[in-house]
Amino acid sequence: MEEAVAIGLDIQPVKSAAFSPEGDASCFEAGMPGARGELDFIDVLGVPVGKAEAVSVEMLKKVEELCGILPLLNKLGHAQAQGLLLRFCAHPRLGFWLRGVPPEMMREAAEEHDRRMQGALRDLLPGGGLAWHSCEFATLPHGMGLTKAARVSSAAWLGGFAQVWEDMRELFPTVTAGTEDLGAESDLPYVNSLQAAMQKVSEAMEVIGEARGANEHLPPQVPKADDVKKLSDYSRSQKRAQRVYAAVLHSADWLWLAGHVGASRLPWLFSVTFNSIGPAFLRGVPCCPALELSSAEYRVALRHILHAEQPLLGQVEECPDCGGERDPTGTHLLACRGGVGAGGGNWYSFIHHKLQRVLFEVAKSAYPLASALHDDFAGYLTYSRNHCPDVTVLDAEGPGQHVLFDVATARPMSDAHLGAAMMAPGAAAKKVEESKVATYGDVRPHHFIPFGVEVYGGLGPAACGFLRKTQRRFRERRYMEANAEGGEQVDGNGDEDEDEDEEGEEAARGGAVGWKEKWESEGTQRERSGQAPGEAGEAGAMASRLLESMKDVQREVEHLGTVEGQGGGTAGARSGGAGAGIGGLSQAASSVEDILNEWDDLLSPGPGSGVWTQEQSGASPEQAMALAEGGVATLMGASRRVAGLLGGLMAWGELMRMTGEMWGGPRVEMTHAGPLRARGPILAAMTTYNRRKSVADAQVWMRATQFIILSPLGQRLGILAVAWVGKLS
Repeated sequence: MEEAVAIGLDIQPVKSAAFSPEGDASCFEAGMPGARGELDFIDVLGVPVGKAEAVSVEMLKKVEELCGILPLLNKLGHAQAQGLLLRFCAHPRLGFWLRGVPPEMMREAAEEHDRRMQGALRDLLPGGGLAWHSCEFATLPHGMGLTKAARVSSAAWLGGFAQVWEDMRELFPTVTAGTEDLGAESDLPYVNSLQAAMQKVSEAMEVIGEARGANEHLPPQVPKADDVKKLSDYSRSQKRAQRVYAAVLHSADWLWLAGHVGASRLPWLFSVTFNSIGPAFLRGVPCCPALELSSAEYRVALRHILHAEQPLLGQVEECPDCGGERDPTGTHLLACRGGVGAGGGNWYSFIHHKLQRVLFEVAKSAYPLASALHDDFAGYLTYSRNHCPDVTVLDAEGPGQHVLFDVATARPMSDAHLGAAMMAPGAAAKKVEESKVATYGDVRPHHFIPFGVEVYGGLGPAACGFLRKTQRRFRERRYMEANAEGGEQVDGNGDEDEDEDEEGEEAARGGAVGWKEKWESEGTQRERSGQAPGEAGEAGAMASRLLESMKDVQREVEHLGTVEGQGGGTAGARSGGAGAGIGGLSQAASSVEDILNEWDDLLSPGPGSGVWTQEQSGASPEQAMALAEGGVATLMGASRRVAGLLGGLMAWGELMRMTGEMWGGPRVEMTHAGPLRARGPILAAMTTYNRRKSVADAQVWMRATQFIILSPLGQRLGILAVAWVGKLS
């Protein structure tokens, strides 16, 4: 056992087994399994380690066990559940062994696993019609995500070593002596295996480099050359290496598919790859009726995304609605508008109207405190003289500033778009968006968003920008809610936890969460010193993205200060209540003016005046961080001031409820109220206020925000008040 101690091992014979590549393990006790060479491999934390032939056979057995669940999926009788279990449960189970077994020993098992997965895909979509390009696309992340184990085994093997090699050298210096550089020539089997795996990644990078040099379109996830770590970089732990290596291999496979799928199918591949919502249903767990698809719907949708034949179309080659030619994949139906006396059809309008209804729900979620209208035929001429929008969100960006949406669908493989769609991803959606902009003309002061969608899911620039902004707001809202729920509860007397202020400050940073995540994810991939001037400018620009969240606060404060008051029947009562709540009208006006002046100082141009000056474009990463931190501090300060006003007005609303004067006059119209656009940072600051109250009071406060009234304090000052506190338990 002295040899084991010499290399840093603490052996417990009753819990151990021995294996030696040379067949001599006589240094271990005779009672230990394998000590006399009778074992071909040993099991180390579930991973077989030993002779190559024995390990390969053992892994084939494990694949047989892992894939034993596949026949059971067919018995579920629910195609959507079957697809989700295949993608997220059955398929990933081999990943553990891909990281622990060398690719050359995993090859047969990985290929068998891939055959079983492809068979399961065909079982999921009975009826045939799955062409080779459908199956190949299904193995890419943009498809079903059923990645080929044989293809990604090199990335997994490298990624495992990249993450732990630093620790291995520290824990076992004797074993790893002489292997400081894994890229150097060596006789050790595991080093040779790593070098062979890295060779596959390097070959894929060469393919990507050639495509980049030829100005070909690259898939979105393709890594930069500097992000692909070499074996010599493993002296430091590389935690994202496996993901980067896999992205390299998948990108090369996507380029191969793009080169072999044929020019006529390129628009389909572009549409499901770039800025696409098409394959999103493949990852949606049916936790509510809106996300649930019947088996027939799921199979039709899946075949559509894979661009496979639709068996439900049968052998009929003529469209019964319009008399045109009908293709086996059903592309014709996506544009068919029926015909005279056809008795139905118009699939194009059916799809268009479905998208309208979905966009209507998205718009209501994006602007929860504003009123959304679907096909406002009665009033659209007051804000859009040329055309009626599909969806209108009233006062979404301030009083009298509506957001108008119009859905535009496009078939990238149609004669009208095929030429452009083969050359650039999203060309068809962009073209129909531009057409909508021309149709509507100038709608200022309102904001028009053309929502261009290709039939395979590709989004136009305007649609993609809106969804990304909405996603960022939802992320900030969830961040805020998590901080509110995770905070210390207070007792009925309102006593605070001693750490409350720190928690409130952290929650108030919610508006900058997206920016900080972006900075950290990109900044850790490069050294933050010695950057080229161009990269420093990029860092400064990245810091300036925080400005959008900060401007949300400014717009809301201006909304407080400029909206003319509504309603006359209770003007006196509301004015008196507001004064009682915040200490008088002059104090309220002063508070708003102070905040506006604070923002003027922050945003003022010129050297040395204001945080966000032109100098930031050339800032170093450290300067960019300092600028952004200064912006966060100002953001928090303004948020607290606004929250203070709203907090006082909540007390006024409670007073009105107690005196029974809530609806002393005519009900106030909300057409000019507008939403709390800065709900991320403002509500985060309100979280601090909530913690000063009992839990019940905090719940009442959050529910009370459903109704908003404007206090009539004149054209320059309007106090945004939460007034519907009555009838709450």
